[in-house]
Amino acid sequence: MTILRTGAQYRNIHPDWLPWQAVYYYLDQRKKAKFSERLNAVLNQLVVGTQERLWVADVDAANKADGGLVVP
Repeated sequence: MTILRTGAQYRNIHPDWLPWQAVYYYLDQRKKAKFSERLNAVLNQLVVGTQERLWVADVDAANKADGGLVVP
């Protein structure tokens, strides 16, 4: 997901990660399987099922470096 957020090239992936060819392969497989479209459909069903209110929340979504909520 870092690549999608930053627009980095596959060859510039951090050396601690998998080789760029492996990352490209797995992301390409997700694209061919239409993973994003299926995930979006499931999330839309969650919203519709709760009358336009999404009750599922990630408490770690706040950036801890900014003094966000920290739940042990």
